[in-house]
Amino acid sequence: MKKKHNDIDKMKTCILPALLASSAAAAAVGRASTSAELCAAKTSEENGNYFCQAVHQVTYSNVGFSQSAGFYEEVTHMDTKTGACTKQNKTFSGPMAPFNEPMSLHFRGPLRLTQLAVYMPNGQEKKREEAPSPRAAAPAGAIEHSEHNMHHLRDILKRRGGHHGHGHGKKRHAAEQQEEKKKRDDHPIIWVTATIDGKVVSWINNYWGPEATPAPAPAAVPAPAAPPVNVPAVPTPPAAAAAPKPTPAAAAAAAAPEVVEAAFVPGASSGSGSGDFVRTGYYNAAQGKSQGLTFLGNYGGQGSGEWTPVFGNTLSYINAAGTGGASSSTVLSDTLLPSHKEFAVMTDQPCSSSGSDCGYVQPGSVAYKGFAGADKTFLLEFSMPHDPSPPSGAGGYDMPAIWMLNARIPLTSQYTACSCWPSCGEFDIFETLAEGDTKAKSTFHAGNKKSGGDSNYFERPLGGTIRVAVVYDSKLATVSVKVLPKSLGAGDFPEELGDGELELLQADTGAAAAIGAASRFSLPVA
Repeated sequence: MKKKHNDIDKMKTCILPALLASSAAAAAVGRASTSAELCAAKTSEENGNYFCQAVHQVTYSNVGFSQSAGFYEEVTHMDTKTGACTKQNKTFSGPMAPFNEPMSLHFRGPLRLTQLAVYMPNGQEKKREEAPSPRAAAPAGAIEHSEHNMHHLRDILKRRGGHHGHGHGKKRHAAEQQEEKKKRDDHPIIWVTATIDGKVVSWINNYWGPEATPAPAPAAVPAPAAPPVNVPAVPTPPAAAAAPKPTPAAAAAAAAPEVVEAAFVPGASSGSGSGDFVRTGYYNAAQGKSQGLTFLGNYGGQGSGEWTPVFGNTLSYINAAGTGGASSSTVLSDTLLPSHKEFAVMTDQPCSSSGSDCGYVQPGSVAYKGFAGADKTFLLEFSMPHDPSPPSGAGGYDMPAIWMLNARIPLTSQYTACSCWPSCGEFDIFETLAEGDTKAKSTFHAGNKKSGGDSNYFERPLGGTIRVAVVYDSKLATVSVKVLPKSLGAGDFPEELGDGELELLQADTGAAAAIGAASRFSLPVA
């Protein structure tokens, strides 16, 4: 599904308003700029792709179809003998749509994934707390409160991790949990509005002492959206689909890390259950553990799944190296995924035979549900080192990427025209666009009415790992991608997150902001 987004970047223009002057005080607490403001200061073209400035966070606003209905062509039948593909129009609407539908998470090498956590609302019927919107930047007087909340988040990320596998991690002491809940209950949300430097700003007064609920981040300031994107009819695969080669099941299973079959449904907590969002999926490479997740790849016919001359490889389980198929669910090992190799991650819940929960599935494919819901959060820890020895004559090597697809795409045919791509949704989270590139960009695809990407970029993590938070927020219709500060520490990702902690994970101003520039990009309104 990956391709160079030259057509996107060539159509982008940066409006040239004066870049906001940044004072030393503003720099100290973090300050977000619109994409246009950052591009006004610096823009360059490399291999047909436009780049502006290195950032540590990009927040996309206007995600979804809140003012109109969109549609995509969903697959209803695939004839694996003739190659006939039947489709029908499927309409959708609402904030985050179609990205509220089940989605799969994809990785392309060279990449080393060391940790992954997926968070969903605690209970499918639980709603995020209502609060005034849009968010506004807090004045300097609130900095000390934001700094305190940052310390609180750092402590949570360091101590809440599950270190024993099977979801049975360290629990916070019961008395501590009770005290935190009491403070939240005793102090309702109070919004403060003030005029500072001639501007009206608002913030939450929620500093109630040592365990305060963090203040929300400011609202995304709309930036001029990129023009509609003309996407190709068929995505380009990393390599041509090949007929499967015999793979002994014994070899695939030998020395395989333990697969933990999680006995819970989405929204159930593996921890205390007191968090607003709970960890429903977790992978730790060093521990060789996986909970609530399934690792898949386009290797149908190699131990699992199927291969046909007309559609190529279906989804299959992958081997521990992520380089081929396997006969059963296997945990990805602590390994460097090479160039040209990809794998996908979905939940551990199989699709039903009726197709009511996953849509149409190509016959013979290994099929699991994607990550559904308008509100969801992903924490990732990974590195993207250079590929030291690319294959002779092979193009497209040394181009790592992380992206999400509507799960209907890989469940039908990711790299042929027989899928709902691109109108059903693709989100490129962290993608390099040229061989050996050290810049990674992000882009939304949802048809011509709702596609666009920021020309500001992330630095590719060539050495050690980085931690990235991807937060889908339906209340604000935003998606934030944020490289977390090193000061948050290491360790296992927590078993649960409160609303306040999620606010800090997506905050782009104040002490909780990323250490570096933050960009706000507004998608076209639809």
